[in-house]
Amino acid sequence: MAKAPDPEFFQRRCKAPLLVKDLQALGLQSTDIERLPACHPLMPLGAPEAVLGSMYVVEGSTLGGAIIARDVERSLGLTAETGCAYFRSYGRDIGPMWKSFGAMLLAASSPETDDLIIEAASQTFNVMHDWLCGES
Repeated sequence: MAKAPDPEFFQRRCKAPLLVKDLQALGLQSTDIERLPACHPLMPLGAPEAVLGSMYVVEGSTLGGAIIARDVERSLGLTAETGCAYFRSYGRDIGPMWKSFGAMLLAASSPETDDLIIEAASQTFNVMHDWLCGES
C-alpha cells in the first residue's frame, strides 16, 4: 500500500470552493448553490491508491479546464474573479501540478496496486458522467 501524501498535496487541489466562488460571481446565492444536485460518492476510497485513481480523473479534467478557460475568457469576458476561477484553479502552475500528481501516481503504481488505481478512475468517470448527464 502506498504512503498517503501529506495534507498540503491535497489542499492545493481542493476545487469545490472555486466552483462556489464562480457560481456566486455569476449571480447565484448560497441557498441556490445548496439546492444544486450534489455528486454522490462513488465508493469508499480507503486505500491511497484508490484516492489517486479518482484524483486522476479530476486532475486530468483540470488540464482540459485550461483550454475551456481560454475560450470562456475570450467569448464571455470572464476572469478568475468573475466566474472562471475553477477553470484557472492552478493558474500558471498547471504544468508543475500535473507533474507532481503524475509523480505521486507513478510512485504508487505497482503490479499489486494498478488494478485498484484503474478501477477507482473508471468508477469516477462513470459517476461523473451519470451526475453531469442527470442519470444518477
